[in-house]
Amino acid sequence: MMKRKMIISGLIVSILSVPVLVSAQSVNSNTNGNKTFGQSQGRGLGKGRNGGQGKGQGRRVERLNSYIEEAQGLLTEENKNNLKAAIDKEAKLREDIFNINGGQRGNSNCENLPNITDEAKKELQALRDETRSLRENNQNIMQEFRNAVNNKDKEATNTASQKLTQQINTRISLLQKKVDILNKYVK
Repeated sequence: MMKRKMIISGLIVSILSVPVLVSAQSVNSNTNGNKTFGQSQGRGLGKGRNGGQGKGQGRRVERLNSYIEEAQGLLTEENKNNLKAAIDKEAKLREDIFNINGGQRGNSNCENLPNITDEAKKELQALRDETRSLRENNQNIMQEFRNAVNNKDKEATNTASQKLTQQINTRISLLQKKVDILNKYVK
């Protein structure tokens, strides 16, 4: 009698759990739809991704905007607006460079453009060297901003956001020089 009740209850449990497992499996299998492996991994989406920016540029803007969101209430309105304006301007310039390169990303693609001269290549190399020299400082300033936000320190967050805005403005000036060089020599 006891064995019979155990067998029946085991069957009932297994019968009731099968539809749940099947429906969960069908939901998971439908989430990726007809995407290829590259598309499901965020690659292979082509030129239309991230507003035409190169790979990774949209993620940089999203990451910076998420840091600003985290700093909500810590940043003054002026610092927040200055930082957002700088981020948007940098993204616009990067998109301009991407479009000048014919949808190609990378410095080597700039040097392989038609009608590019040796003088332009030297100027682009000088800009690249200047950018590399600033890279470690850029990372330190970004880390300082993240730490200030994580510590919920209002004064440190505003000071770090001003430094970050200055750093982004420095990058903007270098990007603007690059756009000017490309427009001058490519067209």
